[in-house]
Amino acid sequence: MISYKAYFPVIMILLCCGFGGCHSLVEDIPQFVPQPERIVIGALLTAGDSIRYVFISHTTAPLDTLVNSSLEGISAVLHVDDKVVTLRQQRNISDTVHLPLEYLKGLFFEAPGVRAEAGKRYSITVQWQGKTAQATTFVPQPAIIDSLAIYAQLGTQPTIILDAILTPRPKEVYFINQIHRVQPPSYPYLLTYQGDFSTGLRIQDTLSNGKLFLRSLIGRGYSNLAQNLPSYQSSAQVYAFDEAYWEYYKTSRYDNIHYDGNPFVSQRTSVKGNVTGDGLGIFAGVNLRVVRVPH
Repeated sequence: MISYKAYFPVIMILLCCGFGGCHSLVEDIPQFVPQPERIVIGALLTAGDSIRYVFISHTTAPLDTLVNSSLEGISAVLHVDDKVVTLRQQRNISDTVHLPLEYLKGLFFEAPGVRAEAGKRYSITVQWQGKTAQATTFVPQPAIIDSLAIYAQLGTQPTIILDAILTPRPKEVYFINQIHRVQPPSYPYLLTYQGDFSTGLRIQDTLSNGKLFLRSLIGRGYSNLAQNLPSYQSSAQVYAFDEAYWEYYKTSRYDNIHYDGNPFVSQRTSVKGNVTGDGLGIFAGVNLRVVRVPH
């Protein structure tokens, strides 16, 4: 459900990772229902990071091409505490963010001088051509980690396993990744596994005591890592998301496999988001903890 800085928001929101089979594209094309033109908002506010990548666009009819000139006149403000911050369009985002920008049909905005803070609520209001769209989210506190363990399971299919037990909080969802660095730290090669919600390698269950169990597995193609795990420095990335993001990701995965860009832009009707009024999209918060895990 990224940098690719592992928690980089925009790719997770707009590209969501998938490469699907092309067995029958005609059968797979969903039925589009024409809708009134609407504002599209996409942002993932990461605790501790500047709010710099707020994506704003609008819906188009199927097969239509959106051009950025059609987005002139956008007004966007961010509400945090008792402050109202006017969002500013980023003019040279390609200089600082390495993204396939041909897929990002829209504009990026930033909140000058504002960083996302854990525990705070944020609201956005966007106005364009007489339309108004709003959304509200919160940035979670760091995940409460009860235990972490990384180990290798050898055999015909060597596997590296990361197990985590967390104390869940209401209205949050959690995700874990593994990172393995060749020792010594000065060695220039960094072997990183960045999982995502669509890999099929994410296991989650609720224990009888109310704790949350998560498992991340690295298998095929990483047998050398599994067999030599003690020679690596291993860490766990533990994400706490506003639950709205998970609902978005589950329903947007299909569209992102078969279409480039933002799944809201071409009027897909099944994608869930938390943008209201004359808008569609997702505006969510995330907190990332990176923890060294001994073998």
